[in-house]
Amino acid sequence: MGPNARLTWSLAGADGVILYLPLPTQPTYPALLQGLSRALRARFPAIYDTVPAYRSLLVRYGSEADGKALAAVAEKWLARTSADTLSGREVVIPVCYQGDDFAPDLPRLCARTGLSSAAVAAMHSARVYDVYCIGFLPGFAFLGYVDEALASARHATPKKVPAGSVGIAGRQTGCYPLDSPGGWQIIGRTPMSLYAPQRGIYSRLAPGDRVRFRPIGRDAFEHWKER
Repeated sequence: MGPNARLTWSLAGADGVILYLPLPTQPTYPALLQGLSRALRARFPAIYDTVPAYRSLLVRYGSEADGKALAAVAEKWLARTSADTLSGREVVIPVCYQGDDFAPDLPRLCARTGLSSAAVAAMHSARVYDVYCIGFLPGFAFLGYVDEALASARHATPKKVPAGSVGIAGRQTGCYPLDSPGGWQIIGRTPMSLYAPQRGIYSRLAPGDRVRFRPIGRDAFEHWKER
């Protein structure tokens, strides 16, 4: 981040601290927070959990660590670290944007924007999205950011959302790993398993990764085989 990078921190209960990177949130933050998590764990063996978010890192530790020491080490690490050296993986996720069952909210999005369903699919899949954090459901990755034209408010009332559904909320996008209540605008579905603990898959994605969506047809969806 450079020598002038400053971060703030606050206590989080008796055994934790939250470190905050400065606003506004930057595309480099996911990779930086993942790298910072690894660096702090190496420096402080008492740390037993770290949870990154859009611009913050929750650190849980034993009694021999403290917030001031963690913040001091984090600030020095950030001052000498470039996000260019911390790039995560790029993961391609196939998505079918066709059909009322796979994309129930797509017609309303098209009506609001004046775009065709093909144009929405092309616009949504044209970007490379950063994985900012994992939460809400096991393996649910919050991805940013969709084109402003596709930004959509959540449903006022949550609905039942099938596993694999791809949605938009504000300028965030993401895929539901499990059947779940949800309020995001659903515009497609992926056949890829995002959470399958019986196969050792607890999350396909991690903060700092990048995601590309690849449009596929119904036939490709039905005949999809996991790699």
